[in-house]
Amino acid sequence: MALNLSAAEVNISSIEEVRNKNNNPNSFSGRKSELNVNFDLIQKGFSTATHYKFEIKKVIDSTGKRLELNGFNKEKFQKISRFMNFGKNKNEDKISVKLTVTEPNRKAESVDIEALLLLRAGAQEEAIIENVIDMKNQVVSHPILKEAGITVTAGIKEGDGFFGNKNDQNFYFKVEGNSDKIIKYELVDVNGKKISNGTSSSTINGVSTFGTFLDNVPKKAHLKLYVSLKQKTIKVPIRLKKVILP
Repeated sequence: MALNLSAAEVNISSIEEVRNKNNNPNSFSGRKSELNVNFDLIQKGFSTATHYKFEIKKVIDSTGKRLELNGFNKEKFQKISRFMNFGKNKNEDKISVKLTVTEPNRKAESVDIEALLLLRAGAQEEAIIENVIDMKNQVVSHPILKEAGITVTAGIKEGDGFFGNKNDQNFYFKVEGNSDKIIKYELVDVNGKKISNGTSSSTINGVSTFGTFLDNVPKKAHLKLYVSLKQKTIKVPIRLKKVILP
């Protein structure tokens, strides 16, 4: 994937320092002492990124203490969450990721960060499932979904209440397989105009349930799924000096 990574905009959205007095992983809090640095990155092409992980080159606090990669499943790729993002001005090429490292010295005032952000990203393809409003627990087929290893069941009931009370103006569908390759989704009318005004999702035992919110239920509507295919791993260098600690 040809991206000008030097042009990527990198911002720190927040920094959280967790101090566990005993630094005991079996403590009531269940958390070790650590430093969480939350990044927002913007770059054209990031809209197709689905997973990330960090590789640390050098993270040193202002006292000279070297910090190491920390956190749950620190060596594995983590899913980039997009489905709770709302707003008309949302930038689809913006991603939010978190770097977790071991705790800095208590006397440290800042930290230098040199790391690689590894992203899994690919080509965005569209799978359109036509006339879904009248579907009731129906498995649908599409060549793009098949290539991505995704099975969609359209028109399911709301389920176990994760989304609150049943609303007849909402539409739900179930995804089995590689659901994390779905970048986003929406309901459109027969002319292709978006009619859903929000989305939400939950995953239980490997099965994902997705919902769309509607102001009015049309007689006909299509479900449009944006899927990331042919993924590759791209590396985004991050170099920041004197990041002030909380």
